[in-house]
Amino acid sequence: MTKVQELAAQLFRRFQTILPLIPQRKAQKIPPKKVQEQLERFYAEARAQREEQRLGLIGKARVVFCLQQHMMDAGYPPELVRKVLFSLLLSSFVGR
Repeated sequence: MTKVQELAAQLFRRFQTILPLIPQRKAQKIPPKKVQEQLERFYAEARAQREEQRLGLIGKARVVFCLQQHMMDAGYPPELVRKVLFSLLLSSFVGR
């Protein structure tokens, strides 16, 4: 497994702890404020990993693409995947 794939898998596992896929009848409503706080921590962790791994432009793109594939394969709604990845790109993978 390449470091890009490992990073994407690590980020995906972290994301699953924030928003696990639970069948609707067993789902407990998670307060939006808590989800937002957890997502901000997720983005901060992704930023730290990006800096630690010293990924270039192509590496960042590959990580996000692999993360997208993990999320879609797991069954997350496409709209959620799009929003999370867009926010991840803006908050963690763009700039320094």
